[in-house]
Amino acid sequence: GTEALANNWTTTFLQKGIKIPEQGSLYILTLYIVGLTVARLVLGYVLKIISSFRLMLLSLILSLLGSIILLTAHDYPQSVIAYIILGIGFSAGFPVMLGYAGQLFPNLSGTAFSIVLVIALIGNTIVNYLFGFISHSYGIHLLPWLLLITAVCRIIFLFMLRKKVSLKIKM
Repeated sequence: GTEALANNWTTTFLQKGIKIPEQGSLYILTLYIVGLTVARLVLGYVLKIISSFRLMLLSLILSLLGSIILLTAHDYPQSVIAYIILGIGFSAGFPVMLGYAGQLFPNLSGTAFSIVLVIALIGNTIVNYLFGFISHSYGIHLLPWLLLITAVCRIIFLFMLRKKVSLKIKM
């Protein structure tokens, strides 16, 4: 949900919150997607060097850093940096979690992947609906705060997951 939250609300946040023109906000959104895509292309190589847990933790720390930079951003260059870091930070989420699901349920991996994707879509819907309410009631400027909060929650979730399944799968 967090990945889509950034994707769905970026242009509105940049235009209304930081006062970046429409074309500039679309470029920043594109750079976010480029960061996400390039990082996902590199993941296969990186996973040969470090564990999936460390990669996921590094990705979450980068998303935390990107959120903090976005929180303090006041112009175009700072926003570009924040969104590229956010894209890279969000890159490991789906691949690593799908890998964990495949390891936990090797005989039912297709079903496990489907369940993970349904959970992700439900999370996407809830987080975007929640932020629609928040932005309408309190302002679009709260987007970096929600990205920050979700990054912290994802870090906590990762450590809870590690404690629960580390004996069953390779992390």
